[in-house]
Amino acid sequence: MKRLGVLLIFFIFSPFLSACELNQARSYFLSSSSQSFIIETYSKKAVRSADPVFLAEYGYILSCLGLSELGLYHLDRALITGYDKKQVKYYFSEVLKMYGIDNAAG
Repeated sequence: MKRLGVLLIFFIFSPFLSACELNQARSYFLSSSSQSFIIETYSKKAVRSADPVFLAEYGYILSCLGLSELGLYHLDRALITGYDKKQVKYYFSEVLKMYGIDNAAG
């Protein structure tokens, strides 16, 4: 019974912990340090996430870090589930601009 309490506490507070980790990963990305930490933090959340905005952000970050195929995969997942969201379109257009496809990004 003791373990059930610990698991319950973990599941109650895990969204807050992952949000803190995600904010830390975002700040690392903006300061251009520790790419492995950024990828590890985002990939843990991406496995269990269906949020199209998060998947688009993850795809954008992967593309910025040079993992273009994986980035496009996650952007595709985001476009399938959230094609009408402005944030998803924004991240997709930014990736297209990085690849030099300015006509499609507009």
